[in-house]
Amino acid sequence: PHVDVSPTQQEKNEVSGLKPEPHVDVSPTQQEKDEVSGLKPEPHVDVSPIQQEEEFDVSEVLKVQLTMNKKMKMELEEYEQRMKDKSDITALTGIQRNVEAAEVLQTTTVQSLDEKEVQLQELRAKADSLISQLREKENELTQLKQKKLQLEEKDDIYVVDETVLTLTGDEECTLNWPEYGLHINFPKGSLPSGHTAELQVKAIVAGHFVLPPECFIMSGIYQIICPRRFNKKVTLHLRHSGIIESEEETSDFRFYAAKCSSGSPYQFKELKNGSFTPFSEYASIELSQFSHFAVGANRHPKQRYYSHVFYKLKQPHEWDMHFVIMKDDPAFQKFIREKYLDCVDGVRQIVKLKSNARSIKLKPENEELDQWQ
Repeated sequence: PHVDVSPTQQEKNEVSGLKPEPHVDVSPTQQEKDEVSGLKPEPHVDVSPIQQEEEFDVSEVLKVQLTMNKKMKMELEEYEQRMKDKSDITALTGIQRNVEAAEVLQTTTVQSLDEKEVQLQELRAKADSLISQLREKENELTQLKQKKLQLEEKDDIYVVDETVLTLTGDEECTLNWPEYGLHINFPKGSLPSGHTAELQVKAIVAGHFVLPPECFIMSGIYQIICPRRFNKKVTLHLRHSGIIESEEETSDFRFYAAKCSSGSPYQFKELKNGSFTPFSEYASIELSQFSHFAVGANRHPKQRYYSHVFYKLKQPHEWDMHFVIMKDDPAFQKFIREKYLDCVDGVRQIVKLKSNARSIKLKPENEELDQWQ
């Protein structure tokens, strides 16, 4: 191939320091000539090897570049899709976990609400029960006020309760009054045949009584009245609060009696007869006539005590607690219950006190009740 290495006009001007004049080619082009002559221009084909080789190389590079760009674009789109899918899976997993946690929380909340509802129903039931008890106590108090359970001015005694039994001489009779610890057996023939009599018994807790020195009453006092004298001895059984643990200790206990006809104050005297048994709560004595009777001891023996707790509502969530302790006697127990009719019953139990006890310590079983007022 021929290579022209002669300097161009531009290079000559640069060497000589002259600025090249702009070249304007005003000669008609071949296309113009053909248009004038009416000939269609032949398509121009540049067959120079160098120019053709250069254009070929550029196209190949562009094709490769385009192919690589498409491949990279596809890979990028695939990567983005994978990242999007992974993000969606992560988000979906998180949502699922949140849903599960919400379901667990909902289940727990429902169970807690159910438990609270059960507790509320129990509290309502307790409140209704307390209200019912208070109403019953009010009714009982009203009824008792209407009764003659009051201090009788005539005899100066406080009667808790009384009962009546009609006796006949032709058959055996028994008076059972277990709620007050009294039993009386009347054998057949106690009264003449064909005769009847009315037996009246009163349980007494207070009165104007005079006791012998060093006498401690260990039972309730019972007024037993019958207008007729018995042909046969009857047996009286009285419950007492003494603790008899040996035969020797029976000698410390006595029956005491006061005549009904003597009037107030009633002077009690010791009766020589009477039967006391170790480990028994009852004592017995045979009698041919009645008056006031009680069981006592000639010194301070061991005895059972009865404790009772009452609660009186002062205002919502505030109660007065009354702790009452007395000898274990049914008449006294009823007397105390009547006194606290406007209160709610609490714990009842039999207790033993040491002989040298000077105080009683109350300890709640519930550790939350650590403050006492």
